[in-house]
Amino acid sequence: MIRIAYVVSTLKRCGPNNQLRSIIRHLDRERFDPRVITLSPEPDDSVKPLFEQEGIPIHSLSLSRVEGLLMGRRKLRCLLRAERVGLLHTQGFRADSLAAALRREWMSVCSVRNFPQLDYPMTYGTVRGYWMAGSHTRALRRIAAPVGVSGAVAHNLTDCFGIRARTICNGVETAVFTPVPAQERSALRDKLGFAEDEPVWVSVGHLSERKDPLAVIHAFREASLPKARLVFLGSGPQEAECRRAAEGCKQIVFAGRVENVSDFLRAADGFISASHAEGFPNAVLEALACGLPCLLSDIPPHGELAEEAGECIQLFEDGNAPAMARQIIRFQSSERLRIAARAAAETTFSAQATSEQYQEIYGELSEGSHHG
Repeated sequence: MIRIAYVVSTLKRCGPNNQLRSIIRHLDRERFDPRVITLSPEPDDSVKPLFEQEGIPIHSLSLSRVEGLLMGRRKLRCLLRAERVGLLHTQGFRADSLAAALRREWMSVCSVRNFPQLDYPMTYGTVRGYWMAGSHTRALRRIAAPVGVSGAVAHNLTDCFGIRARTICNGVETAVFTPVPAQERSALRDKLGFAEDEPVWVSVGHLSERKDPLAVIHAFREASLPKARLVFLGSGPQEAECRRAAEGCKQIVFAGRVENVSDFLRAADGFISASHAEGFPNAVLEALACGLPCLLSDIPPHGELAEEAGECIQLFEDGNAPAMARQIIRFQSSERLRIAARAAAETTFSAQATSEQYQEIYGELSEGSHHG
């Protein structure tokens, strides 16, 4: 049996940690013995209890960022040896960097979920962002099996940084995110305060420059559909600016971070995202699994989704609010599109298929290390 340590910064509530839980949930436990190692103390919005409910052992180094720089490698090495870990699977800047530093003792898989040269500068500013992009990609070159969570992410690593990366697309828990019958959907709409005759758009994600919620607001206002509603689920640094941009438009609602995202997806008519950069967006996968047609910016990961899902995903030019407005006006949800969205999630983007592909790599690396 192969003992795998999944190393992450924390188990905060976010898409990558949802993906991690799905990968572990679908492991063949006769072949793989998982445990999770976190580097820092857990935040208030940690999903650690969800991992514990599934019987996944969790260890925390509880290091601050400064402590991590000074003693992270030594602390992690000691824990891995004590736990008799055979293989690492990491995600994120800090975890990947540690895996690269420990490469002589443990082979590792890492899940790359971003475009380093784009995402880090947008998130952390130009100077820090480009330094992080350079540091991260140097670490990725020293990892045995870098994996891009979309073809676009993998190709970016290869084309821009010379890193040979495989592709394993993110998956969605199709047993958790499901459509509901028409009667239940009507009840959900009533519960959430949506009228039967109003088209409801939902946008899920961080209110940040990278997600560009301001463009969605401008496009929605330009479309000027008297009965339509736009609901944002999430918060972030641009929230105050978004609220100012939506001022005077009662059709735009900021619901904040909610526990019942799936209820909104099941009740809505369309999902919208104007993201400038994504790995392979969990929110879109969850929308599809709930039978929700999507209107997305034409960035490469969204293009991959559209190619697989077909007509239930429509694209608009990235950064072009007028083009988005025209698409909103033309967009027509239908039962046919809802069925197509669900079918795409079930046949192409299931969490079980994602986990099985990672397990193939674990087996390959384990055999290689034994032969070595």
